[in-house]
Amino acid sequence: MELQRRKVEFICKTVAAPYHVAGSLLTIGTSCGFALYPEEGTDTDKITRLADQRMYKHKQKNHALQDHGLYG
Repeated sequence: MELQRRKVEFICKTVAAPYHVAGSLLTIGTSCGFALYPEEGTDTDKITRLADQRMYKHKQKNHALQDHGLYG
């Protein structure tokens, strides 16, 4: 699962990288979550719930970093 976590983190960081648009710097915030099928569940409710839990955990981490001036 570590490999998948790193891949998701890479995707989130890539999307959140600053972009130059019309002379301005644009930043996009992301919150990502994932679940592995079938290792972590075989029904859509379970997979979705686990991915949502991880997404909200990531979102809380990002908010904590923003509150301390370490992100964004």
